Amino acid sequence: MQKLTTETKPLKRGKACLTCRFLKIKCDGTKPVCGPCLRHPKDDPCEYADSPRRSRTKVLEDQVARLEARLKDLEQPEQSPSVTLHDPYSNDPYQDIQMQSLTTYPPSTSETFSHSPSSPYSVSTSLSITSTPPPSSTSPISSRTDAPPFNAEEPSAPVIRNLLDLFFSYSAELGFFLDVTRFYNSAVLTLPLGHPSRPCSSVLSAVYLWGCHLSSQRDQKSNEQPVWAHQHQYLARALKHTSAGLTTTHPDRFLHTIQAEVLLAYYFLRIGNFLEARRHTGDAVSLAVGCGLHRLRSEAAWRPPAISVASLIRNGAPVSSTTTLPPPRDSIEEGERIDAFWNVLILSKTLGVALDCPTDVCGTLEAPGFQIDTPWPLDQKSYQAGILPHPTTCTVHTFLHPNPNSETPGSLLTLTAQACILLHQVTYFAGQTNLGRNMQSFSSSFQLLERLIISVRHRLPDLSDLPRQSPFNGNVSIFFVHALLYASTIKLHELLVSNQPASRQECGVAARSMISWASSILQDSTCTNPIMGTLLMIACQALIDEISRVRSQDGEQIDSKEHMEESISATLRLGLSVLNVFSRESPLMSEY
Repeated sequence: MQKLTTETKPLKRGKACLTCRFLKIKCDGTKPVCGPCLRHPKDDPCEYADSPRRSRTKVLEDQVARLEARLKDLEQPEQSPSVTLHDPYSNDPYQDIQMQSLTTYPPSTSETFSHSPSSPYSVSTSLSITSTPPPSSTSPISSRTDAPPFNAEEPSAPVIRNLLDLFFSYSAELGFFLDVTRFYNSAVLTLPLGHPSRPCSSVLSAVYLWGCHLSSQRDQKSNEQPVWAHQHQYLARALKHTSAGLTTTHPDRFLHTIQAEVLLAYYFLRIGNFLEARRHTGDAVSLAVGCGLHRLRSEAAWRPPAISVASLIRNGAPVSSTTTLPPPRDSIEEGERIDAFWNVLILSKTLGVALDCPTDVCGTLEAPGFQIDTPWPLDQKSYQAGILPHPTTCTVHTFLHPNPNSETPGSLLTLTAQACILLHQVTYFAGQTNLGRNMQSFSSSFQLLERLIISVRHRLPDLSDLPRQSPFNGNVSIFFVHALLYASTIKLHELLVSNQPASRQECGVAARSMISWASSILQDSTCTNPIMGTLLMIACQALIDEISRVRSQDGEQIDSKEHMEESISATLRLGLSVLNVFSRESPLMSEY
């Protein structure tokens, strides 16, 4: 019988798979997987050099080519780069615009940066970044084809005044502590950016960013120049100038950098980037403490902290020169420093209440042994008149453990700081109480916190006495303090609401009052403190719990229960509607 044989046609050179070529074995060229690779699987997949898809070898070759190109760029920095740098903010939801050729703006002769090849502030390349917004995006930062060019070092004079006017309409809600008149007059001077007679570039850029952000709704309703379309660029400038704020020679760089960090923290909190909000808040706290702002006008003798050390050579020997924060030029600047610390404290404590677990709200300002001697702030008119608060010591401790002879100024900033301290204390107290309750210490602490809340509320203007005018006249700021106290009352009495009818009533009255006044005062306000969402949600949650208790009650008449539930539900719907209005601009409120 004739024997049947099958002969395989030899492959052409270079047609074998990469694995067989590497092992130097005969390949049959079968695709997608050849015979040897099918019979004896290897760790590497069966790939062909002429495959339409990129093989692992091709990927490695491309990577080697990119690295070689990058080495060439580093060896020859004067030539244009071959690698496109990655923008870490390109995927953020608040940057859905096209940004091309973000160039470096050289500092003026009066505000110099420390440039070196390894310095993060010296940029020799340009970024070419394009991100396409979603077709149905409603973000106020969405791309606009009719947006004016953004190539100047600073906006034009009319745009600067427009941004300043918008910002100062809401600056009281955003932690601005510098003297408004002095800042505005110096900001509009026709001098280069960074000139010592103008504000530091870091705080100016942060103010421009906020003005641009606040202009979004107005520009969308009119045919004015769409300043808000450049919000991404304003943000990039603010971050760059703030990061280099302390490396300049501007005379106000320390205080102005703290102000820039506070504004950026509120900005990121408003747009929902909580990690960045925490970072800038931490920077503001570190700078304020590092500059000794927590012990201004202290009765106790202490040594101001060193903020820089310079090494000099004198007579052939090294000599170290320590620099501290220079003395204030006048009462206005000293008042700015006092206000700076209390605004940083307000930001730190409200952020902790909004984002942290109740048992984890303590931070740097609550560390054991940390002493705050800075006196309670006055209003700016007092500073302008040369009036400053009397020296004090242990300011916060004295407030939390008052004596009959203690007196506290009644400025709005003082009341705001005290209300924030109380909300922070109540939140921490509630968190610790849930872990375990010592009835004797619980009762004394509960009564003390309740007395302090009532004391601060009595020094506030009554909301029913406020003029029914534009919300910019201070009504929103006064209501914010009331809302902090309402939230403190709710969180404090929630601890006893299950078995104390009086605490249940206190929670209900505080929740209804907060929501009712929020609907009345905030309805015409474009911007409010982002923490307001947390406060309103505390009130809404108290009403939800009350509805659950009403439904679970036995022995009540059905008509009475339904009437009570409908009344509470109506207030709850009102509170949710207020949250819904502000959630369009503040993701922190949309979280609820």
